[in-house]
Amino acid sequence: MYYLICGILLMNYNSVQANPKSNSTEFLIGGDDDGDGLLNSWEINGLDINNDGNIDLDLPAMGSDPSHKDIFVEVDFMENHRPNQAALDEVITSFANSPSVNPDGNNGINLHINIDEQLPHEDNMNSDDLYEYKGLHLGNVVERADANRDNVINAREIATHYAIFGHTQPYSTSSGESPNMPGKEFMVTLGASKWGSDPATGHNVGSIDQQSGTFMHELGHNLGLDHGGWNDINCKPNYLSVMNYAYQMSSLLGNRTLDYSRSVLPLLNENNLNEVEGLGMSTPPNMISAYGPPPIKFTFTGIPVDWSRDDTTTDLGVHADINNIPSEGCLRSSGENLAGYNDWASLTFGDVSNGTGSTHSGAGQKEFTTEDLIGHRILLWESIKDLAYPVNPIYYNFSNPTEVQNYQLTNAILNDTYNNMTNLLVTSQLKNAINQTNELKELYKVTNDTKPIWYMDNMVTVLQKQI
Repeated sequence: MYYLICGILLMNYNSVQANPKSNSTEFLIGGDDDGDGLLNSWEINGLDINNDGNIDLDLPAMGSDPSHKDIFVEVDFMENHRPNQAALDEVITSFANSPSVNPDGNNGINLHINIDEQLPHEDNMNSDDLYEYKGLHLGNVVERADANRDNVINAREIATHYAIFGHTQPYSTSSGESPNMPGKEFMVTLGASKWGSDPATGHNVGSIDQQSGTFMHELGHNLGLDHGGWNDINCKPNYLSVMNYAYQMSSLLGNRTLDYSRSVLPLLNENNLNEVEGLGMSTPPNMISAYGPPPIKFTFTGIPVDWSRDDTTTDLGVHADINNIPSEGCLRSSGENLAGYNDWASLTFGDVSNGTGSTHSGAGQKEFTTEDLIGHRILLWESIKDLAYPVNPIYYNFSNPTEVQNYQLTNAILNDTYNNMTNLLVTSQLKNAINQTNELKELYKVTNDTKPIWYMDNMVTVLQKQI
């Protein structure tokens, strides 16, 4: 029925005057000048789903612009899981700042997120439940009670994505799921223990960073992106995108940018890595990337990289499993060809109805979980220990009792005996872990070794964004 309706609409090629928001003066009703999957006629006049002359969905009133890409998302939420507006604003800003080109001459995508209605709290929901919720709750209460309900809801099905902020998925601590790629529905499920909590209620709902990253990640699946861009090879150091588990949240890199990838970094052959070439130059330049195997390391784009970890950056033909950053889907997989991808240039807009997208690698998969989150904390701590321990005694004056005490305390923390840092990270005693990391940084400053201190600062930022 959806394709029949679109076919009827596309038969009409009469020109109409553009709305005042556009720099153009004329559009074809059957055309889609901005390429966002929404026909010009829909964005100018509204969507008449059954071609009876009556508007069923007033897209102009919702903010549509035929000369600038629009994406509409309706969000329902379970009790205690209303999304944090600051998290949604971060995603809206990321889309607005995207390099996507438009007929009006201004880059970016207008992401319209409508927080609609609260649903009763349920402990678990799966993709079948998501479809059922959508069938019952797509559109607002007034629209569903209207005599023209079927046409209105069908119009919303074509023009909007549907999302639910729920509690958890069955037998999983998964952060979310988009059942189809591309698709029109997804869920964010950050209710498991160890996701960030709402300070007002104590209910686990995900931190701002976890909500924004998961929302944008799952919406990315709806728009045709996989965990490796065009494929499902995850944790690639040359794929700097929120679709990559290493960057879905600020769980490894505290100041990672909430973004899809903007450029195609060069292919990396794990059997033949060139240290001089490194990752190549990114857009924007000098981005930071994480790479394995553990203990993980960080590097900039555009500079040589010590893939072999021999403290030089001139080796050729290096063998290394550099996307081995343990988490769901990022385990040992040596010898792969890791290809970069430009996400923003490859988004799929429109023409995807409920359940018609191909099932992607994340469907039924656990996506990024709290187990992965804790695993990333431990990876960061182990990387700090690898760089900083044992502490070189030449930096300390052992005739000074204070420096002796500092030396002993630094070694104790790095040896994981002082307040047991690993236990703090596993049990989510994050404020104590932050305090201990800051204390270690102050004790370690005497060495004048800046690299471990950068790793410590990064870990503090990571943990702060999980609270």
